[in-house]
Amino acid sequence: MRYAGSILCLAMLCGGCSLLLDWGYNGLPCEQVGQPATYACASGYTCNQNQSCVLDHSLNDSEACSLTEQCAAQSLCTQSFVDRACTSDVTCHVCATACSLESQVYASGPCGNAMFCAPFCAANVTRGAACAPADRVAACVAGAACTVNETCNTSDGNAPFVCTAVSASANACVQACSFTWTGGYNDGCSGTSGNPFFCTPVGESGQQQLACIAIGAATPLAPGATPCDPFTHPCSPGYACVANVCSQLCNLTGASPCANAGQQCTAIPGLAPAPPTANRNTVGYCH
Repeated sequence: MRYAGSILCLAMLCGGCSLLLDWGYNGLPCEQVGQPATYACASGYTCNQNQSCVLDHSLNDSEACSLTEQCAAQSLCTQSFVDRACTSDVTCHVCATACSLESQVYASGPCGNAMFCAPFCAANVTRGAACAPADRVAACVAGAACTVNETCNTSDGNAPFVCTAVSASANACVQACSFTWTGGYNDGCSGTSGNPFFCTPVGESGQQQLACIAIGAATPLAPGATPCDPFTHPCSPGYACVANVCSQLCNLTGASPCANAGQQCTAIPGLAPAPPTANRNTVGYCH
């Protein structure tokens, strides 16, 4: 009986070990490998920002992630420049449903009610760095709680921001182009030589605003080029994608004439009223 009891206890202990192994690796610490240290998990799992293993394709939209493999099918792990309140990679990387960077950005696309397709930088890119074309993605986000055609709050200093309708049920808070003409064209869009911005219409037709959009490392199109779009085929600074053509922006008062002598400065179609700080009533396009 003593031996039978020992065998029974051994069987229970082994069975317990088997149950532990069957629980999987989700949430367990990542394994530290080599020096400098890298972190790894079992096959079918990847390591997150907290060095915990995450089952592939197990995270829902809005959940923090470090790699797209961790997100559910049709979703991406993205780094948003729309959420200007996030301050670290841990809080800025989230899963979101993918949409088309070329044809659906700042529109409803496949996104649900009160959401829109927004531009993102892939999660592998250092926050604040310029996005190479291969690292630019688009995903669905919730619309901004703002009133169309009015200024909206951001944490980006004193830059003017305006609320624009980007779908029938969603608005976005975008940086408004702020025009001055002293010494020539100036749209107030920031950026660096490695990550320039340009001014282009954004939003639903008839309700668009002129917004400062990051070109990233994409090569701007030549003046007059067609087709164009803000993210995969951007126009050069000083030119906007109007009616699918890269058109020169100009001063409607005549202080900054069109470079092409055969064109005239005319009002940009489809624009909504802009904040007074944007000085938008002076700008048109050469047509």
